Amino acid sequence: MHSLFNLLQLHERFITTDEDVKSCLQMEIDYNTVLTRVESFREKSIRFLTNALEGGI
Repeated sequence: MHSLFNLLQLHERFITTDEDVKSCLQMEIDYNTVLTRVESFREKSIRFLTNALEGGI
């Protein structure tokens, strides 16, 4: 009975670990999305400032 209980706890931990991994993967996707948007904003800002300086503003 004790061994069975230990196996059940181990199974619960596997389920929890699986959920933890899924959460981390979702966070990584969100991080990559944010990073891509920041890089895009940076590039647009540099182009805007370059055009403004070249235009004499």
